[in-house]
Amino acid sequence: MQVARSGDDRRVEFKLPDGSPLIYLDHNNRHYVILPARKQFAELTQEATGIQFQKLITPGQLVEDLKNIRGIERAGEGLMDGRSADKYRYTAATNTNTKAGEVKAEAFVYVDKETGLPLRAELSAESSGDIKGVKAARVVAEMHDIKTEIAPTLFEPPADYAQVAPEKLRQQIEALTSAVAAILKAMMASAAGNSPSPAPSAQP
Repeated sequence: MQVARSGDDRRVEFKLPDGSPLIYLDHNNRHYVILPARKQFAELTQEATGIQFQKLITPGQLVEDLKNIRGIERAGEGLMDGRSADKYRYTAATNTNTKAGEVKAEAFVYVDKETGLPLRAELSAESSGDIKGVKAARVVAEMHDIKTEIAPTLFEPPADYAQVAPEKLRQQIEALTSAVAAILKAMMASAAGNSPSPAPSAQP
């Protein structure tokens, strides 16, 4: 997935299950989905889709939204992928009242000092019980290829693409919302830091 931000503008690009690219844009307080393979785009509204797309989670927004979670502490600093980063640690334990029993989790997040973006998130979880023989899990998410200078046109719908009604892209919009839900589930357990600076672009 590739993400970019400039001021209040946002761009998220990823591939659908069939391999075709899909782009989501926030631009001038409007929200778009773009299908490069079809040379089509649609403006998204809550009335048309039932979803507030301005709440789409990108890495910078994730850091901003979760920086006030209780229990997060600064755990030092260092280099991550050649960039200077602050390291944060978060621990939690909960009784799930399921076969998993008590689950203990520990997360480390490395936040880029220049942009405020999460460069790496490591989440480890261990349960007192097990589910189908599994008692522990580890998830790692990383961001690479950060650039701080990008073209403003990156946040505009292409002029040679045809605009269509959101209903025409219903299947792709549903895929977009599924991807957002997956990002939330994977990342909600770990992130902390400062607001990102204008115009970072990155590929996690």
